[in-house]
Amino acid sequence: MKIDPAPNTPLPKQGLRLAVTFSKPLDPAPWVQGGSGSMQLVQIDRIGGQTIGTPVSGTTQLDPQTAATLYFGPDATLNPLSYYRLSITGATDVNGLPVVDANGTPLAVWTQDFFTYSNVAPTVAINTPILAGTTIGDNDPLYSGVIYTIPVTVTNADTDFLRVDFFSVDAMGASTRINNNAPKSVDVSLPQGTTTFTLKAIAYDLSLNPSTPATRTWTVQDIPALSIASTSFAPAAPMAGCDLATSTRRHVAGQRLRHRHDDRERHPRIGLAHGHDHARG
Repeated sequence: MKIDPAPNTPLPKQGLRLAVTFSKPLDPAPWVQGGSGSMQLVQIDRIGGQTIGTPVSGTTQLDPQTAATLYFGPDATLNPLSYYRLSITGATDVNGLPVVDANGTPLAVWTQDFFTYSNVAPTVAINTPILAGTTIGDNDPLYSGVIYTIPVTVTNADTDFLRVDFFSVDAMGASTRINNNAPKSVDVSLPQGTTTFTLKAIAYDLSLNPSTPATRTWTVQDIPALSIASTSFAPAAPMAGCDLATSTRRHVAGQRLRHRHDDRERHPRIGLAHGHDHARG
């Protein structure tokens, strides 16, 4: 069985005609003037809820070409942000077999619930870009060649969100569509040499009401080249109780004494050693 419009989309305000297509042709007798078939649309308090008031007046028709589709066209405009139930009774095939459910059980009444259009447009706000999972600062620039994810917040009292369209806006105000894979964010990477970037977002609900466009602009910079920030180094700390010049002189003098001591250790006075030996002899 095919239902048009689909139950997960709102019934429109104007031009509504409900269509239910069966798997094979129906017996046409119940659907002629004064027949026993019934196709009604009645308001309900919620999906799966109770009926409110009397059925909506309208016209029922069996498709004369296929005899497999029943149509219902309401004569009155449906209420916005409301729920309605379509019901069919008396439908059988040409052999008199009734409509059955998914388990093959005959249905005395077939029903389907719907919700209607909204007159309230959503609102959209562009949030701060995200880089590698971290939100950048509100006033930070964007860098060219880097992939940013820019999310949006969509608010709608009716909660019937459909999609957000994203656009880049040039200096002349011309908009270019940007494809997005996520429903409420877009990925952007700006070419080198870009100095500013303006993003525009428009949100739609299931009734195709557009939001007021939201825009946000950033400055864009090229990533700076890698360079050496400094080649300076800190001098050695002076010795306790001395200024740096005195500490340096003492350090040099100490190094000279140490070198002389090392030379004596490596080169003993040979003559004194020989004289000592002769005295012992």
